[in-house]
Amino acid sequence: MKNSVRELRKKKGMTQKQLGEAVGTSQQQIQRIEAGFQTPRFDMAVKICNVLESQMVIVFPSTKMPINSYRFRKKKDALTQMDKKFTDDMKNAGMDMDSRKWFFSYSLRGGKEGSFSISGILIDRLFKAVQRRPANQPFVVFDSDSKRIIINLDHLIYCQFLFEKPELENENDEIEDSEYAINVYTIDRPNSFDFDVDPDEFDIDTVEGETAELENVQFQKIVYETEKFGYDNDAIMFTDSDGETAFFRTRDVAMMEIPIEVVEPSISEADND
Repeated sequence: MKNSVRELRKKKGMTQKQLGEAVGTSQQQIQRIEAGFQTPRFDMAVKICNVLESQMVIVFPSTKMPINSYRFRKKKDALTQMDKKFTDDMKNAGMDMDSRKWFFSYSLRGGKEGSFSISGILIDRLFKAVQRRPANQPFVVFDSDSKRIIINLDHLIYCQFLFEKPELENENDEIEDSEYAINVYTIDRPNSFDFDVDPDEFDIDTVEGETAELENVQFQKIVYETEKFGYDNDAIMFTDSDGETAFFRTRDVAMMEIPIEVVEPSISEADND
């Protein structure tokens, strides 16, 4: 979701950390929102706008049409008594209108159990995915607060969509600046295989196929190929930060957790001031 948070924050002389503290979230979440890779909940977006002393349509330009349409229908300036059309239009514009904080709780073949904090925007897509997957697409990809998750639905034994009243908290699983850890879970064990890796250096859309450049988008390539081709790829492979290559049988991978900063160069390259 494109926005003007970074520009307006800098005009006020605020750091990402200061803005995060002012709205009740972490610096890392502000960084991801600024880069357009984390959808803010509406209540958080309102707080951001208030701190930046700017209108929603300026801070988050994609909301301009839904808000103007709402005001035309209601003949009001304030966003009061929001109707379903408005919330649907805002959701289509990229704004998470669900005030609840959602969690995806799961159990995998092999014994791994846990939960991920997810955006309310993902609920419909994930709910449909876990009920019926396309024949040749066993993997589903989605983002939690800090990680890109790849789950093999063939090895998903149980899942539940849980929610609680929204509380803007600092995340407990933030990635250290010098560490990018990949976690791979297989169907034969509850513990993960862990690897320290280097972030992708380019956006895969800008790579023209040269072998040297493809090595620098290896995790974007994994995300793309697992979701699109499934078991047609016999192996998932990548090189860690020591230059050592890991191989996994695609059919035996239950889940991969990849820090968002590893697969989104624009985030890892963004300044933190």
